Amino acid sequence: MPASYVKPYVKRQKNDATDAEAICEAVTRPTMRFVPVKSQEQQSVLMLHRVRELLIRQRTMLVNALRGHLAEFGIVTRQGIAAVGTLIALVESEGSDLLPPLAQAALRPIVGQLRMVHEKVSEMDRQIHAWHRSNELPSARDNSWNRCNNFIMPAISRMKRLSAIDFIPVTGKRLLLPGAIAMACCCIGRAAIIPA
Repeated sequence: MPASYVKPYVKRQKNDATDAEAICEAVTRPTMRFVPVKSQEQQSVLMLHRVRELLIRQRTMLVNALRGHLAEFGIVTRQGIAAVGTLIALVESEGSDLLPPLAQAALRPIVGQLRMVHEKVSEMDRQIHAWHRSNELPSARDNSWNRCNNFIMPAISRMKRLSAIDFIPVTGKRLLLPGAIAMACCCIGRAAIIPA
């Protein structure tokens, strides 16, 4: 059961005993909806997405550290992951007058970690795309999927759309979602019920 459905049955302050009592009360209600149990394959795909997000956060931390250290020497570039290549080239260049050799030596481990994390993110992307190609992702000929891609979610990257599809709990033919995701899923041909 979602915790938000149990909350109205908590009578007084929050502790384990009152939480257990509220759960027992909520379970007995005939209109109570339950969260579906995920299969091992579904859990594995969700784990791929979560690990990918963790690696992206780590990559951002490394990029910010590199930018911060180089900013102390007056070296700045535009924002974004695309501009990091020039900073990496500067750290790895041997005869650079902009950066002392000791600072280059200190920043090389950060650059090495950044490359490793970037490769891992790319590997996770390939695994997620491979899983979706081999499983039930709506086909390109499906009109509702095309409508979703072209009109409702054009600014969202393909990886975010795949992530949204993977995190959707499907219960039989109905889908229980918050508003924005429910609208996105309606457009890809899945029925949706927006809880009040």
